[in-house]
Amino acid sequence: MIIPRCFLRMLVVAVASLAFGPTLYAADAAARRVEYHGWKGALELNNGIVRLVVVPEVGRIMHYGFVNSTNVLWIDPMHAGQVNTNNGPAIVEGKPAWIAYGGDRIWPTEEDRFEQVNGARRPPDYFFDGLPWESRIEKDAIVIVSPVSRFCGAQVTRRISLARDSARVIIQQTLAKMQPGRRREIEPIPLTLWNISTIRLPEQILFPLNAHSRFKNQIFVPVWPDTPNHGAENIRREKGLGVFLPNRVDQKVGADAPGWIAGIVDDSVFVEFFEFDSKANYPDGGTSVAAYFNPDIGELECLSPLVRMKLGETLRHTIWWDLGKVSPGTTEERRIQAVRWIQTRNPAR
Repeated sequence: MIIPRCFLRMLVVAVASLAFGPTLYAADAAARRVEYHGWKGALELNNGIVRLVVVPEVGRIMHYGFVNSTNVLWIDPMHAGQVNTNNGPAIVEGKPAWIAYGGDRIWPTEEDRFEQVNGARRPPDYFFDGLPWESRIEKDAIVIVSPVSRFCGAQVTRRISLARDSARVIIQQTLAKMQPGRRREIEPIPLTLWNISTIRLPEQILFPLNAHSRFKNQIFVPVWPDTPNHGAENIRREKGLGVFLPNRVDQKVGADAPGWIAGIVDDSVFVEFFEFDSKANYPDGGTSVAAYFNPDIGELECLSPLVRMKLGETLRHTIWWDLGKVSPGTTEERRIQAVRWIQTRNPAR
C-alpha cells in the first residue's frame, strides 16, 4: 500500500491501535536498555514469557526466545559486539564487505537489483544492512529508524512491541521515499520491505502453498549468478505445504505463500505472519516468502509488495512473530504439531 507522507503520522497512530486479539501491549512488557553480547546500546522487551532484544547499532533484532531458554535467532560469534563506524560499507582486507551479524534485518530492494541500484551485487545497501540505526523507547515499544539510503533514497522505521500474555511480537514497518536515489535515470526505483530472519539451523522450514500460484509446482527456485542453488533437491510439497529441508549446501526457494512462514528449531516453532495481497506485485516474480539454508543457518524471509514510489510516498508492511513448542517425534509428527499450533495463532483467522 502506498501512503502520502502527510498521512504517515496519523497512520502510525491508527496502526498502533489495531489488534487481531484483545490486547497488544502492556506495561509489564516495557522496553529497557541492556548490554547484549558486547553491544552496549541494546534494547530489551521481556514479558516473562519471551525475551526480545533489538541492537540499533547494527539495525537488527538479535534475540527472540522463551525466557531462560535458547535464542531462536542466530548470532555470528565472530562479529558479536562489533559496530560499523565507517559511515559507509564495512572494510575487510581493504575491500567493501558485508558483515554477517545474524539476527533479523531488512532490505529495501530486490537482490537481483542490487547491482543496478547500489553499484554492486555485494555488499547490500549498507544504510539498511550494516550502519547503526537511530532508536527510541515508546513506553511499551522499541522504535528504530534507518539512515536515509543514498542508493535508493528511502528510510525505514520499525516499531517493535510485545504482547502482554503471549509470545506474540508485532513489527510495524514503514518505508518512506525521502529523496531521489543515487542514479536518477532509474527512478522511480521499485522498493519493498524485505525481512530476513537468520535462525539457528532448523530441522525444517514450512510455508503454505498457493492454490492459485503463478509458479510451476507452486515453488520458485532462484538462479544464482555465482554459485549453484540446490533448493529444488530439498523442497517437498506435502498436503498444501512447502516443506524445505536442510542439506550441507547453499539452497533457497520462494513461493507466493498466503500469509506465513515458519521454522522448527530444536523444540520451538518460530512463525512469521503477514498480510498477503493476491492482487499485488511481489518481488522475484511474485515471491511473498523465501527460505534459505547453508550448512550453519536457516533464513525465514517475508516480502512486502514491490512498488515504484515517488517522493513523499510510503509503503507499510506489518508482520507478526510467534513462538510455540513442539514435542519429540518424527519430522512429519513435529510438522503436524507445528501446523496445528500455527493455525490457532494466525492473526488473520
